[in-house]
Amino acid sequence: MRAGRPPSGCHCCPPSAGDATGFVIPDPSSPLRVRPAAHSVGKDYIAKFAQGVGLMKALPADDPRSFTQQANVHCAYCDGAYSQVGFPDLELQLIGDDNFAIPFWNWDAPDGMRLHYDPLRDAQHQPPTLVDLDFGGIDPSSSHKQQIDHNLKVMYRQIVSNAPTPRLFFGNPYRAGDDPNPGGGSLENVPHGPIHVWTGDRSQSDQEDMGNLYSAARDPLFFAHHSNIDRIWNVW
Repeated sequence: MRAGRPPSGCHCCPPSAGDATGFVIPDPSSPLRVRPAAHSVGKDYIAKFAQGVGLMKALPADDPRSFTQQANVHCAYCDGAYSQVGFPDLELQLIGDDNFAIPFWNWDAPDGMRLHYDPLRDAQHQPPTLVDLDFGGIDPSSSHKQQIDHNLKVMYRQIVSNAPTPRLFFGNPYRAGDDPNPGGGSLENVPHGPIHVWTGDRSQSDQEDMGNLYSAARDPLFFAHHSNIDRIWNVW
């Protein structure tokens, strides 16, 4: 995933907060929302996700609930730090479904190793192509069976062999006053980063959207991708 300053004319800092509303911890009695695997849900569920994204995109760009402002969080704050919470309840606020949750992209399981089609993603990686979890810029000439086997070995290497301690798995501490980029953990490095690059459009100057830090969260898939990262953190 490419990092660095956004292109000239791209401003991703948030608007003045004014009288910001403090975060309120949800009522423990509220419905427990469970994220499903994206490949396991039906067309109606995906359509509801698309509806929520569409409603967010329809909001004024300076509205903190808008898709633009939510995407800009990654652009403005996430170079050297890592804390993705997805849309904080916005999808259910706008679509009126207290049980809905953004699905996670289950790329670590064979049935989930494909993208949903989108013309803004890499044309060579549209379905039925399988994701390459340690993609280095060159597409392998592997059968589906070989690619699945390779991906599962990558997962074992990064989650088990290369991650015997919390620091190796989660990355180095990043505290106030520290220099940026103290070093990510095994999952952050691979497959998190290569999946961003694999998904981004190589025909764009900076592999937008998913392939560049400033634009990654403009693709709704970003939130499904990071939902899976969070799930694996919890599993580990």
